[in-house]
Amino acid sequence: MGKSLKRLFGCILGIVFMASIYAYAEDKQNYPGEVGEVKGVVEILKNGETEYIPAVEEMPVQLKDRIKTAKNSSCNLELDDGSLIYIGENTEASVDALEIGKEKHNSKISLWLGKIIANIAKLKNTKMEVHSLTSVVAVRGTEFAVEAAADKTDVGVFEGEVAVKSGNDSIKEEVSVKPDEQTTVLKDQNPSRPYKLTEVMERYKERNKVLKGRLEILRERLKKESPERRTKMRQLAMGRFQKMKERRSEQMKQLKMKRQGLRRNNVPDNIQQQQPQQLPMKKTEPVDSQQVQTDKQTIQPTTVQPATIQPTTVQPATVQPTTVQPETVQPTRVLPETVQPITVQPGTVQPIKEQPTTVQPAKRYSQQ
Repeated sequence: MGKSLKRLFGCILGIVFMASIYAYAEDKQNYPGEVGEVKGVVEILKNGETEYIPAVEEMPVQLKDRIKTAKNSSCNLELDDGSLIYIGENTEASVDALEIGKEKHNSKISLWLGKIIANIAKLKNTKMEVHSLTSVVAVRGTEFAVEAAADKTDVGVFEGEVAVKSGNDSIKEEVSVKPDEQTTVLKDQNPSRPYKLTEVMERYKERNKVLKGRLEILRERLKKESPERRTKMRQLAMGRFQKMKERRSEQMKQLKMKRQGLRRNNVPDNIQQQQPQQLPMKKTEPVDSQQVQTDKQTIQPTTVQPATIQPTTVQPATVQPTTVQPETVQPTRVLPETVQPITVQPGTVQPIKEQPTTVQPAKRYSQQ
């Protein structure tokens, strides 16, 4: 009996010990960082869920979280190793790997659309990758920005160095991007040769300077605040997130019921679906052939009387003569025209003087 009790007690201790280790590992895995500086509309889709829920500040960043921001909206992923990842507006990204330790950073961010600005702590074992639809960015502790679209990705570096290659595994070429340089990766193509930062990347660089101020506050807080307190605060924030999720679910149910009620009320009574009424079936009796013959004999033919058509008398129409009144023609009087006499003024006639004509005598020629 004593040995069996000892074995049972030992099994219980072993189970408790393994459970505590598993809980500790789960906490370390599930709470390596938190969501900070939530501005505008920021929603998170948790692993296994089907609906996005508004993010709550200080809620933990967990594996497989999918984050979506609207226009003029943003948030930070603030990690326990002193790293910060800024999620810009109109962005959708997911946390596909996240393992944070004292001297270890192993993470993978999938950037489906939009932009991120990352300031990753320089630790002994730092490995971070950012995957977009067209590129893969490998980071070893640096400051950089990635802007992704469906067919294009731009990568700019502000400090440190990153390696960039195509998202197509069959393309092996890789380029190294240094400070104040950027590269562009088009779909199924090699990365471009690094070139000077564009105006857009310069703006992201200025934004990174602002994020550095937030990063200093984060690192100071990590030094002063114990891991237990951070875990507790994140659990409380997670509780607020769960309550918001329940409220959202209840609101969606009420909205669905309201819509169903409106549809039901909008259908007229004569169109509403009703169960068809079943009429009782009458029992049919067998037909007697002799009775049918008798019925046929008793049928009397009916005589149809022709209809009498009465002639109709047409009365001739009476035409009334019309009297034409002659028109009275008024004679017209022709007035004689008055002829004005024409007075001819006598003119002065000048006499014509005739000049006498001089006749020249003809010369005679003697015959020689």
